[in-house]
Amino acid sequence: MLKVLDGGLLTTVQDRGRFGYRSYGIPQTGAMDDLAFEIGNILVGNYNNAAVLEFTQLAGSYQFLDERVFCLAGADFNFKLNNNPLETYTTYLSKKGDILSAEYPKEGIRSYLCISGGIDIPMIMNSRSTFLKGEFGGFDGRKIKKGDIIKLFPSIIKNYKKIKFPHWLYIKYDKEIQIVLDKRTFKSSKIDIENLLNLNYNVSINIDRMGVRLEADIALADKTDILTEPTP
Repeated sequence: MLKVLDGGLLTTVQDRGRFGYRSYGIPQTGAMDDLAFEIGNILVGNYNNAAVLEFTQLAGSYQFLDERVFCLAGADFNFKLNNNPLETYTTYLSKKGDILSAEYPKEGIRSYLCISGGIDIPMIMNSRSTFLKGEFGGFDGRKIKKGDIIKLFPSIIKNYKKIKFPHWLYIKYDKEIQIVLDKRTFKSSKIDIENLLNLNYNVSINIDRMGVRLEADIALADKTDILTEPTP
């Protein structure tokens, strides 16, 4: 089991996601970085849809209540086990009472704690993923918080050997954002479009699994609000 000492900013239980229910208004959910999620599970010996903890921007801290092989995949949050630095995409063996902690990520905003056996919670519509707006799945349909005890499936550990994902195979993420202009964007002033492309932005605290709000010191020339519309 895993005890939550600090649940971080937005930590949720996720797996590959929930498929086949969009016609009922239920999104896929699932790990935002599915490649990091899958690699982490493979490294700890899980099947590739085992449920994990997904950290967003602030990971928090956690105490292992039994012996487990674990791996941290995705963004590097300066993770530590009992204050000893850890590397991402590398397996480690925890002992009962060990404490996993983290700081701010060096780059990126999401990381995954993959634990041998995987997280033991009920499946809803063939998935253990958390659907926050629907308030179901995952850990009671909500983000993880201080005091939670997270159950894990049994894991038999024999002859543990540290495994490190080859450095030359590390995932390289694109650091550019593609902007697609639609018919309404073209109606915006030329100044607004130039500002959009050339200003420096900060990521605000208004961040969730649906989007990231950016902040900039700017007054728009065109103050017309834009209605929300679906995107593929």
